[in-house]
Formats: sequence, C-alpha cells, structure tokens
Amino acid sequence: MAENLTLRDYYRIFKKNKWFIGIFTFVVSVLAIIISLLLPKWYAGTAVILRPQSQVLDMSSMQMKTMGLLGSMDGVTNRYLSILNSRNVKERICEKYDLKEMYNVEFMDKAILKFEDNYKIDVGDEAQIYITIYDRRQDLVADMTNEAVHLLDSINIALASEYGSHERIFIEQQMQNILDSLKILEADLKHYMEEKNIMDAESQLETEVQFASDLKYEILIKEMELKIMRQTEQNRLMIEAKRTEIEELTKQYEKLFRPGNDLFVNLREAPDINVFMKKIERKLEYFNEVLLFVGPLYEQAKITAAKEVPTFEVLDYAQRPDRKAKPKRAIIVITAFLFALLTSGVYVLLKENQD
Repeated sequence: MAENLTLRDYYRIFKKNKWFIGIFTFVVSVLAIIISLLLPKWYAGTAVILRPQSQVLDMSSMQMKTMGLLGSMDGVTNRYLSILNSRNVKERICEKYDLKEMYNVEFMDKAILKFEDNYKIDVGDEAQIYITIYDRRQDLVADMTNEAVHLLDSINIALASEYGSHERIFIEQQMQNILDSLKILEADLKHYMEEKNIMDAESQLETEVQFASDLKYEILIKEMELKIMRQTEQNRLMIEAKRTEIEELTKQYEKLFRPGNDLFVNLREAPDINVFMKKIERKLEYFNEVLLFVGPLYEQAKITAAKEVPTFEVLDYAQRPDRKAKPKRAIIVITAFLFALLTSGVYVLLKENQD
C-alpha cells in the first residue's frame, strides 16, 4: 500500500522510472516552448491619470472618509471608472481601430466582448487610475490607450457642462421666482402704503401717537380750566372762548382716528398696520437672504457650464512598448515543466502501487 512506503521506496521507484519521468517532462516542456513561440505577441499600452488637485483639496470630510486613504474610492473616481467602462468608450475605440476585423468577428457586440478581455482598468493606492490596453499591433497600442484617455476627458467635460447647464437653468428659475416674489411684495406694499397714507410707518405712527398724546393732554388741561372758570363764575365770553378752544382741539384729536385723512394715518388701524408691515418686512428679509445665497450659486453654475478645462491630470501617457506584454513564455514553460514532472511522478507511483 502507498501509505506503507518509505522514503527509500520512493527513491527506488523514481530511480527505476527516471527515464520515463525525464522523457515525459522533456517532451511536455519542449511542446510548451513550441506552443509559446507560436502564440501571437501582445503589447501593452498603459496610461496613468489623477484627479485634479483642486478637487482633492475641495473634498468634504465625508468624501475623505470614502477615499483611497481609508480603503475605498470617492465619487469622482467612481465617475471616471463608470465612463471608462461604458459601452460608449469601448465601441468608439473598436470603431476607430477596426477591431472587428482584427478579432475576425462580424458584429460589434462580439468585438466589444473580445476587447474587454484586453482592456484593464485598475485603481492605485492613492486613487490614481491605470488604463491598460493589450493589442498585437505594437505601433497602435499606445494610441489606443491614449484614445481612451481622450474619450474620458471629452465625455466627462460634456457631462459636466451638461450638468452645469441644467444646474444653471434650475438656479436661474429659482432666482427668477424670488425676484418675481419680491416684485409682488413691493407692489403690495406700495399699494397698501398709498391706501393708508403711509410714507414711513414707524416714524409716522410714532409722530402721530406723540401728537395725539399732546393733544389729549392739552384737552384735559383746557377742560380743567373751563371747569374752574365755571365754578368761579368767570366772564361768560371767556368761558365760551375756552369751550370753543376745547371743541377745536377735540376735533383735531378725533380726526386722527378717522379714515380718509390725507395727512394722517388712522390711529385706530395702527395695530393692523404694524402687523402688516412686520409681515412684509419678514418676507422681504427672507427673500433677500435667499437671493444672497442663490446669487453666487447662479454665477458659479454659469462658470461651470462655460468652462472647458481638463477634468483630470494625466500623470503618464501611454508610450510605444519596446517589449511584448504577453504571452509570458517563461511562466508557460516553467508551469508546463512542473506539471509534467508532477503528473509523471504521480503516474509512476500509482502504477507501482497497482503492480
């Protein structure tokens, strides 16, 4: 039984079958060398891109928590990966470099599937993105990789501009709504002030209340004087004059509390006027504050929609490769050698154990 074999027995078995093991391993290794030499050469073009430094500095703390420093990726990096892995990019590369003919396929879908096997996107430890394309054409593989970088740039700019345009239109509509609301409030305030004979509600009411207080105080003084004059039986003409004076002051005082006065505000409506004016002031203050907030956003959205600058930084463009990237002939031959050696050894042990 195999479990009863000693090291000496293993040595004897391998020594006995050394020619078989050697010849089998040699044949398989030679075949692996021949096959590896017959396999077509594939060359690799690699480009490395980085997100703009300004975006890195502008990230919020929440984004920093999800960035590569803490083992994940941020939204901008995911955006780049989504664009690079989109069908749009792959199809445009396949069309420009005629990959249907190269892969000997009839339909674009099959060409894209084959291209995906030779199209690798990786993210480094510092959120840099590696774009690698494999192709048998040594002089074109770098151009294909740089084309992917160019497509990423153009598509990202187009999407950013479209987003900026939509954002600008949205903010512009909100801003116009605010301005319309301000115009309506101002028109209502003007109409109310004209209707109530108001020029400056706060100072005007304060002045009228002071004037009314003075009139009332003066009326009370005059009435007291009239009472004293009647009690002391003063001259009848003087009493009549004092009474007339009191009546005139009373008319002036009462005029302050009647509507339709072109000069004064009706003091009976003073509480309602104060409430209305405060309400209008709060609304105006609110819309003005919102306008102060929305205004800079609107200007920023216009800049975002208009600017056409690179959305990322290219650390390394792809260069024409001097050496092939695959097949790895040494790995193929070593793997075949070890496989043949192990397989022949197992076969010899099984055969010896069966015998």
